[in-house]
Amino acid sequence: MTRDQLVRRWGPVALMVAAAYLPLLFTRRGQVVADTKQYLFLDPGGVLSASSSLWDPDWALGTVTHQSIGYLWPMGPWYWTFEQLGVPDWVAQRLWIGTILLCAGLGLRFLGRVLGWSTGAATVAGFVYMLSPYPIAYMTRISALVLPWAALPWLVGLGIRSLRREGWRDPLLIGLLGTTVGSVNASSLLYAGLAVILWFPFAVFVFREVELRRAVMTALRIGTALVLACLWWLIALAVQGRYGADVLQFSETLEVVASGSPASEAWRGLGYWVFYGGDRTGPWVSAAVDYTQQDWLVLATFVAAGLGVAALFAARWRYRAYFLALAAGGVVLTVGFYPYDRPGGVLALVRDDIADTGLALALRSSPRALPMYLLAVAASVAVLLDSPRLRAVRPRASMAIVALAALCVPSLWTGRYIGDELARDEAVQPAWQAAADHLNAGDPNHRVLVVPGADFSAHRWGNTIDHILPGLIERPVAVRELVAFSPDAAADLLVALDRRLQERLLDPEALAPVARLLGAGDVIVQSDLEYERYRTPRPDELWAFVTSAPGFEAPVEFGPPTPNVASEEFPLIDELELTLPPDLPPAPPVAALPVVDPLGVVRTRSASAPMIVGGDGEALVDLGAAGLLPADRVVLYEAATGDDALAGALAAGGEIVLSDGNRLAARRWKTIRDNRGMTEQVGGDGLTQDPSDARLEIFPEAPVDSFTTARQAGVRATATSYGNPISYHSEDRAVHAVDGDPTTAWRTGSFTDARGESLTVDLPAPVATGAITLVQPTTLRPNRHITELDVAVDGGEFRRYQLGPESIGAPGQTIDLGVSSIETVTLRVWETSAGRRPGYGGLSPVGFAEVQIGDPAPLATETIVMAPALARRVA
Repeated sequence: MTRDQLVRRWGPVALMVAAAYLPLLFTRRGQVVADTKQYLFLDPGGVLSASSSLWDPDWALGTVTHQSIGYLWPMGPWYWTFEQLGVPDWVAQRLWIGTILLCAGLGLRFLGRVLGWSTGAATVAGFVYMLSPYPIAYMTRISALVLPWAALPWLVGLGIRSLRREGWRDPLLIGLLGTTVGSVNASSLLYAGLAVILWFPFAVFVFREVELRRAVMTALRIGTALVLACLWWLIALAVQGRYGADVLQFSETLEVVASGSPASEAWRGLGYWVFYGGDRTGPWVSAAVDYTQQDWLVLATFVAAGLGVAALFAARWRYRAYFLALAAGGVVLTVGFYPYDRPGGVLALVRDDIADTGLALALRSSPRALPMYLLAVAASVAVLLDSPRLRAVRPRASMAIVALAALCVPSLWTGRYIGDELARDEAVQPAWQAAADHLNAGDPNHRVLVVPGADFSAHRWGNTIDHILPGLIERPVAVRELVAFSPDAAADLLVALDRRLQERLLDPEALAPVARLLGAGDVIVQSDLEYERYRTPRPDELWAFVTSAPGFEAPVEFGPPTPNVASEEFPLIDELELTLPPDLPPAPPVAALPVVDPLGVVRTRSASAPMIVGGDGEALVDLGAAGLLPADRVVLYEAATGDDALAGALAAGGEIVLSDGNRLAARRWKTIRDNRGMTEQVGGDGLTQDPSDARLEIFPEAPVDSFTTARQAGVRATATSYGNPISYHSEDRAVHAVDGDPTTAWRTGSFTDARGESLTVDLPAPVATGAITLVQPTTLRPNRHITELDVAVDGGEFRRYQLGPESIGAPGQTIDLGVSSIETVTLRVWETSAGRRPGYGGLSPVGFAEVQIGDPAPLATETIVMAPALARRVA
């Protein structure tokens, strides 16, 4: 082979290799990003060892692992191999990301050979596919999810070849590829597999390449190969789904996923909701900002999308119908339920029926079907370039297409593809390494409890997402995170402790007893968090608090005490900051508080004289604060104890404790504070279905009288919602609109559109009046108020009324409803002073401080009723 032939054959591949690897190797040298799991970089051998078991006793108070077995292949061996070779972690990570990009591009070249494209056209298609902006949202936080994107052209090519030449070779290759790219997330593989499945009916009935019998036998071979190859993680997935934490309920909802996937974004190769999100300190994906803020890039991506769609329809070839169907399927699935409140087509009919089902939650990230569309576009570009009509301009057209594709991913060439939002230095912070060395010298039968919890582990020195401590020590670690992976009762206790710490409600006397009950020998205090990001406790105040708590030995500090000051871009100057003593000493970055007389993680206790608690984790924290939490007796939850077991416990000298815990209340997992809803009434509170309500079912078989509930006497008030979509604020509940106190209020719609929300007031008896007086709240510095309101009386039709400035604050605005008496009135928000806008960030909620019907107006009295089940059962 001559030199020119070598250049023509391998030159395009070399260019593809250079584009995939070189920019990344010159990006953030010496830093790793929080891709998938920190432990892959900290201790890949430990990850491989732990992933071989579905039960992990060392993490999250013990858990049936979620997808961890998937790290056995390929990510775990990848990082373990590079560690054994002495290659720096950041280099191994860049090579991993570059290999994903390269495999995507080479996959198009392989598909081109199968379908008969020229090498040049297939190479251009490879660049178009490889340089799609689609992977940007995933690469720095969970790159495992784009493995099916990289494998898709290989899977389609192998599927086509399986039909054409029969035998087991290609089906076995599909099985090997499937188990490689689907082990961490099965839904992404399923969406990629749709493209292969779709080829079979076209091959039989449209292209008439094979007979139906042959297609069926080939499909059976592929299915058998896939199942056998993936059985190792499919079984683990089934076990986790049955016995593990219901992670799907705790993570993003179908509504959240749908929020970022309009058709316009799907055409641009985007649409994943994380791509558009952020927190108070900045975007979640810094490389994504330009796609919505830079006019030239918005224009370039829409031009590229327009040319891609044009190519789909302009390319005339034998397999055009298949790729058109592939593109349509990818876009339709990606758009999915957007907009969630009014999805188009058949999806509007099934949304409410499937929104909370396990299948819908498992497949909710429908933007992962977008690679089908991207593959179809790239294939159509290759076919057009091979067209005789473009023969004269083929070289220039090829270069222009590759240049446009490269222009659409500027972050790859400017060093922003690997953003700083999830980056840290490869070397572990000295304070944390010193803490890890100290903890490893301790008793491995004693757990390490980390406080405070955080949504994600964002430290001043880097955002690791996962806490790094489990990757540094050999002892069990418990830390409150956004998602609860522990068994429900254990998670509830950990959340109860950390919630009070976050909300400044924890009694210091409770910390050591609860830590002891959790089997903790050391409590690690982390004071180097970016506390302004998730509004976690102020480090210096927390340090003063924990060092005043009894039950600990002298703290062991790691790193010099250093003031932890919020960033200048996002200073956290609020009422809490202004009340802190100015002379609080700075906290050390990390410190260990040894627990006095710790209990082991594994221990036994006599069943005689147990403590029987009518409540949940909140009750145990209260018992710890009162010094009543026993260390030498069994603690039983009344609601989880059967009648016979309860009678036996009482006969054995059991002690009964009744509390107002175990409240009937909603729970969200979008934040770690203010995530427990108001105490609900038996029979409901009129709330609309909340897909983000995911309660810990600690006592799934318990009757309603095992819960503490609310009871309204006199006036009854219910509302469709309260607070905001992120966190619950029980102080905003409906009853506060009819309690006679103008400083309290029903509020709703913070951060979001409040139109359509309603409040219903039911009077105990009809009141002879035709008017109501409405008072909108003035507390908490509102910057938005209701301007138009729909009102319905006693189930009648709604009539619209204007609310003026006089309705804001006492004495309020009186509205004549044109009736003679009122027993029930429903107030529905029609319009607010904010008007209609793309987003409602920074806007206050709206609502009513008082709804007065009659003079004097009847009021509501709310009583919290402690669970009567225990008294009934004991009697």
